[in-house]
Amino acid sequence: MITYNGAVIETIAGRVIAKHLVDNDHYRQMTKFGQQHKIPFNVLDEDGTIYTADLDVNAITVVQAWENSAGILIRKPDELPADFQITKGLFVGNEKLLDAIEPLVKENFSQDLYVVRAARNFLELMHPAVNKGQALKDLATNLKFDAHEVMALGDEGNDIAMFDYAGTAISMGNGSDLAKKHADFVTGTNDEDGLADAIKKYVLE
Repeated sequence: MITYNGAVIETIAGRVIAKHLVDNDHYRQMTKFGQQHKIPFNVLDEDGTIYTADLDVNAITVVQAWENSAGILIRKPDELPADFQITKGLFVGNEKLLDAIEPLVKENFSQDLYVVRAARNFLELMHPAVNKGQALKDLATNLKFDAHEVMALGDEGNDIAMFDYAGTAISMGNGSDLAKKHADFVTGTNDEDGLADAIKKYVLE
């Protein structure tokens, strides 16, 4: 099972295959940057709990928590243990805001962290060893599958590394233009049962 874009990979039985977390110092840096540039942000711990130093929690963060059945805790970095670790940090906001701030985020963080636009409203920062492609490779190796035996489906920019690894890369019909550009095929949208159609066409037939 791959979670948090590959920050944690484990078997169904709970055996950890790989884990790449980010320390509290990076949360401190993200906090400073977010507050300086007035960008809403949050981080996730290994259990999926959302932390933010924003006293006025952004609506997108609230929706993020609701969609993932996650709790939200307002905590400054100094209020957390020194060994506190996160799976990823997120700058959140409308598409126009993130389009404008993304180059600056990469300029400030990409030397130490993997920065990727996960969706129109999410700009994610993770351990440099983390991306979906590496995670898929690690899982496939553990399961003794070759790349040509792997099919990957995705819909956003953070799926491209996964597309590059998999033998068959499929974008959802409702995916971003970037995802479609890097895919081998495009299936139907989520509402059109595109996932089921892709499995039937490219796996079962």
